[in-house]
Amino acid sequence: MTVKGTKQNTVIFAGDRWSDFAWNGIGYNQWMPVTRTGARPQFHSGPSSIVTNVNGGANGSRFGLQIGASSSYAGGVRQRVTVPAGTYKLALSAKTSGSLSAAQVIVTDAAGGTRTLTIPASSGWTRRELANIPLAAGAATVTIRTASGNGFLHADALSLVRTSA
Repeated sequence: MTVKGTKQNTVIFAGDRWSDFAWNGIGYNQWMPVTRTGARPQFHSGPSSIVTNVNGGANGSRFGLQIGASSSYAGGVRQRVTVPAGTYKLALSAKTSGSLSAAQVIVTDAAGGTRTLTIPASSGWTRRELANIPLAAGAATVTIRTASGNGFLHADALSLVRTSA
């Protein structure tokens, strides 16, 4: 698809791509910019400098999310989902290494309300939950963010489940 910008247009590939050998997982959706050199397209799909999938997630799963670096950083990932109004529970498995100055999962609803789950240091996979989250109907954003001078947050098995209407 072509995204029309104010300075340039950008072509983005959107599709399902099996690429287990490239650490993108099996059957994960890919969204990546495409450039062209001559007649050949080039897909730009590498991980960011602080966010990647790593082998070995929680409870024996094959992959987990890793956010971090061995130098100073701040950042994370987010996903937007459409939800009906109701009360929700957020849960994930997480572990940390090194020293993190912040590790949080933030849920923001369509009305702008936020709830934050702070992730404490833990060398082993630990289940973390935040219950009784009221969400307005519409787009909700789940953000996992960290900051550190030298540390990593690993997250897996994230869920946002409606517990009552």
